Amino acid sequence: MTMTAPASTAAALPERVALRFTSPLLGLPGATAYDLVVVPDGVGLFSLESGGTRLFLVDPVHYVDDYRPRLTAEQRAAIGIDTDADALLLVVVAPDVDGPTANLLAPIVIAGDGRASQVLLDDQEMPVRAPLRPSVSG
Repeated sequence: MTMTAPASTAAALPERVALRFTSPLLGLPGATAYDLVVVPDGVGLFSLESGGTRLFLVDPVHYVDDYRPRLTAEQRAAIGIDTDADALLLVVVAPDVDGPTANLLAPIVIAGDGRASQVLLDDQEMPVRAPLRPSVSG
């Protein structure tokens, strides 16, 4: 299924979008086909599902102030986009004793046609376990 909204607009996504990753997710060898599912009543919250694997993702605009990573030309080319604004960027959420955290160093980048990639942000100081709190700007 193709996303009908611009890729950079998570709020306008359909309930379920089929994604094709350019390579397996970090730490999850094998699968490259996932469904991105909107979590009902969750603000910017999604699940990423394939077989028995389920990860939670968030749109960082709602939880992380001033998160504006820069993608390399190679990272954009891998999913067929021209600019960072052409992609939807989501981050993986992990449980923690002090509350959920987000991996800001390795976001999921999604093109409007469902191509996706998990990228490592080179030369950008981003935490792997950033605390999630409602953003004042989102």
